[in-house]
This record gives sequence, structure tokens and C-alpha cells, in this order.
Amino acid sequence: MLKINSFKKWRALGIAIFLLLGGLFGFSYLTFIPAQSFAAEVSTPIGESRTLSDIETMQEMSGAICYNSAENETKQLKDTRDNKLYWVTKLKDGNCWMTQNLDYDIKAGDFSGAVTTKTGNINSGWSNTQTEVQSWDPGNYYYVMDTAWTNCGSSGVANMGACAKWTTSAPAAEGQHYHVGNYYSWNAATAGTGGSITSGQASASICPTNWKLPTSNNTGSFRGLKNAYSITGSNVNDKIRQTPLYFIPAGAVDTSGLGSAGSHGYYWTSTPYSNDPNAYYLTFYSGNLYPSDYFIRRYYGFSVRCLAEADAPETPGILVDSPNVAITVNSTITIDATSGMDEEADFSKVTTGTISATISANQAYSVLLSTQKTALTDSAVDDQQIDMITADKALAVGVSEWGIKKKLSAAGTNPVLGSTDDADVYSPVGTGDEKVLFYQSANPEQAKTIDFSVGVGVSVTLAPGSYATDVTVTAAIV
Repeated sequence: MLKINSFKKWRALGIAIFLLLGGLFGFSYLTFIPAQSFAAEVSTPIGESRTLSDIETMQEMSGAICYNSAENETKQLKDTRDNKLYWVTKLKDGNCWMTQNLDYDIKAGDFSGAVTTKTGNINSGWSNTQTEVQSWDPGNYYYVMDTAWTNCGSSGVANMGACAKWTTSAPAAEGQHYHVGNYYSWNAATAGTGGSITSGQASASICPTNWKLPTSNNTGSFRGLKNAYSITGSNVNDKIRQTPLYFIPAGAVDTSGLGSAGSHGYYWTSTPYSNDPNAYYLTFYSGNLYPSDYFIRRYYGFSVRCLAEADAPETPGILVDSPNVAITVNSTITIDATSGMDEEADFSKVTTGTISATISANQAYSVLLSTQKTALTDSAVDDQQIDMITADKALAVGVSEWGIKKKLSAAGTNPVLGSTDDADVYSPVGTGDEKVLFYQSANPEQAKTIDFSVGVGVSVTLAPGSYATDVTVTAAIV
């Protein structure tokens, strides 16, 4: 709110007491007009109402779409970068997750810096440079559920074909969640933005547009899943690998090749570890799950799962929608408040005046008043020497105090806080951050003027001078 104060002096005869014409009740002006938005050839309504079931591509996902979707709502979406398909589910933590591993093949030019993409055997050539952007595409292999968590060799396996519990035969729909996908170094998973950072989060990821890497540490995304599904050591075997999560123990790649496939799962997060060139990741194996592990260097190749965080959609205002144009009109309210005291102060009577507020709004609104004891800039004004009354009452002649009369609406309805038509009864106003409701509309109104009667009493003992109090008039959409 922009507040502008203006003052007029007025003077009492006889004892030369000075009060402020209107200064006692300031000048306040508020305008709130959010920017309007226009769009050409809009085919979906402004104010997102779609869910996961209504979209076809990964890139269409938004926080609002995820928010609108029901828990366990599932859809297979296409990544428009390479037209590969991924199962996506709204999980119990409230977010939408890929429920199969990312399989995107990084290409030169995807982001700045050198890129190393390997296919086939991986028994040599994987770098141990911490900032290397490297990935491995092992081919189209799928995990076969294994209650024994069989390890595909202790370390240094050259390819997935050496693993007995992995198959190249494309399973039925549900089994496609178990596609092994690609392996990425941490700097590849973070789209080259991880580098050597030791705090915060990586600023980008290899995920499709509108998706991100999970976060880690005490309140991270993986911990949120663990808590939402009550995963413990005793049930990790069933809950982490089966519906609706479908995480798989795809192992990891290092300079010696593929290790721990079938026995351990590793998934990168966007969170760096602060002290060493490590990063946080999710790891699990039979009877154990750690959502915030960090004991492996960033050059290791891990699996990647992406998520889209739910975000409540904005509520639109007045909406006009057609195949060609759409417009949103947001809440609008303006207020112009002025004040004036036309009589001279007189200790033998209560001096009266008004505050007038003219308001236009396209929704129902309320008007609130408050005072602020701030130093006044007029050197002729002694700050805050006339106290405001503390309860609804008739002002006493010869007593230094002031108040504002509460009003009914123009039609005699909407009484507010014990409103009265008694001309001699005045009420206190809120102070500081406390605002008192003095009027509430039932409908939108244009150029509605509301008058508040002001009463001031002064004592013959009041020292000569000028006195003022700022009164702020505030309007707000209900």
C-alpha cells in the first residue's frame, strides 16, 4: 500500500490550542491491479485442471498437473527428446515420479563440456575424474525379481549379459518398469552443473524439462518416499522393488566395470556432499535402505529417477476461453481515502469531521482502519498528545480523546462490530499492525463511498500546540 499523508492546521479560539485539520486522520491511497495475461490459440483452460491421465509427454508435466492427479494415478509418457516411453506415477509422498530408470543417451551439445557416452562392454575406459560427464548404455535389459538378491559377479563385470537375473526379452507392461536404463556419473546426472560444488543443489539435471533429480539429506525426496511408505529393514525387499515404486538393484559402474548388479541399487540425487568430492545418493540392498548415503565418489555411474513436485494451481479470476484466445482478469481493488476537519477545536463541545473512502472492486471486499504512531514530519505538530478512546462510548466534553463512529452500510445492513447509529457513540481503531474491520461488502461495487464520522474532545488543560495521528484506511478482497 502506498500511503500519502496531507495535513491542514486548524485553531481553537480563546486558549490558542492547535489541532490538525485532517492531519489527525491522514490520507491513504491503495491500488492493487495485478497484470492481466493473454494467450493466443489456447486449447487448454487457464487455471490448470488436467491430471497425469490427460497428458502424453514428459515435457507437458507441471506442478499443477501433478497436484491435480490422484495417488497411484499412472500413465506412460513420451520423452520428446528421443521418443522413449516412461511409466510415471503419483506416489504417496504427493509427488509424481518416474517409476522406471532414465534411459536418455547424452549427446554432444546437450550441455557445455565434453561428453563420454559408452555402449556395449564397460570393462575399460570409465574415467575416475570427478567432474567427468560420462554415461553407459548397457542395452535393453530388464530386471527379473530375485528373492535371493543374486550379485552379478563381485566386480568388474563387462556387460549385463553376464548377469543371470537380467533379460533382453521385453516383458508385459508392468515388467517394463524394470528396464535397467543408463548409468550416469554425477556430473552427467546434473547436466554438467555439479562440478565441484559442495553446498546447495545442482542447478540442472539430465531429466526432461519440468522434471528434476531427487534431493537428499534429512528432508530430501528419497527420505520422503521412505517415510511415506514406512520402508524399514524388514520390508525393504518387498516395498522398494515392487509396485508402485519399482526401484531395481542395477548396481554401479566404476573404472573396473559393472559391480553389484542384482544385489545393490544406487540412485543419484542433486545434493553434493560438503567435505569430499562425493554426492548424496539412495542405496539399498537386502534388508537395508539408506536415502542419504554419500560414501562413493562422483565419477561412479548410477541409475537416475526423476520427479515432478506437486504444486497447487493458481485459482483463476474471471475466465473467457475459446479456441483462439484466452484472458484472465485477476482480482482488482482501488481505494482513495481523504479526510478533513471543518470546525475549530472547542473545549466546550465535541468537534466532528469525516474520513471518506471511495472504493471500486470486482469482488466482495472489506475495509479496515488502523493507526500508526510514527513521527510526523510537520515541525508544528506535537506527535500523539491526544489519546484515542479504548472502548465504544460517547466522547466526554472537556476530555482530550478521540474516536471514529462505526457505520452501517448504506442500506442499513451489514452491521460491523457492534455498529450503532447513535451520533454520540464513537469507537477505537486498531493500532500498529492490528486492523479493525469497519465495513464489509456483500458484492463487487464500483465507486462506493463510505464515510466515517470522527469525534475529538479537548481539555482546557491541553497545552497550546498542534496534534496529529495517522489513520490508515485499508481495503482487501474477501
